[in-house]
Amino acid sequence: MFLSALAIQAAMLAFRLETIEEAKVILIFHIVGTVWVYPEASLFRIGGEAAVLRLHVASIGSYIARVWRLFDLRFTHHPPLWAVVLVGIAIYVNFFAHHFIVDIRYGLFAVMALMFGRTMIYFKI
Repeated sequence: MFLSALAIQAAMLAFRLETIEEAKVILIFHIVGTVWVYPEASLFRIGGEAAVLRLHVASIGSYIARVWRLFDLRFTHHPPLWAVVLVGIAIYVNFFAHHFIVDIRYGLFAVMALMFGRTMIYFKI
């Protein structure tokens, strides 16, 4: 299955169904899926982690990368990248730490609403 997935990825690049940039995004999502460990029992595990999780995380990355190009997404009033990165880090820290410290997810929702409230997304079909 792993070799089949590599062959499909290579074919998509060779036939220009996917760009190198999109493949990089998918690789990043694979790396995220690799370091994210769930303790539940599973039939197939890779490095102590459920193999199906990698597929789910990578499929999200693949979809995001493809739809961005295919729909020619454009944004107005998008917040600066540094602000998006800071809020993203805060979301991940809260996700893992809310069992030990105060859960601030509602505050993070409010911050995201303020940051992205004016953002408009334009696309082509």
